[in-house]
Amino acid sequence: MQVRMNLRLAREAKGLSQGGLANLLDTTQPYISQIETCQRNPGRSLGKRIAKILTGNPNKDGFLFDEGVTELEVDHATAN
Repeated sequence: MQVRMNLRLAREAKGLSQGGLANLLDTTQPYISQIETCQRNPGRSLGKRIAKILTGNPNKDGFLFDEGVTELEVDHATAN
């Protein structure tokens, strides 16, 4: 669940609602909600697009797929 919490935190840090992120990704708000609540997996292609929007780098998509501590998590942890 921590992985998807990172998505919500990153989205909110960018000032985006679920609907706003969905519009940028040409998808729907319910789909973003389902990703954030672990009901759906975004897949690598969408994951990279999400990472590019939220971090500026499509290669920082690990926070969506639970691949260990990412730079996004480190940045968030040091911001508090």
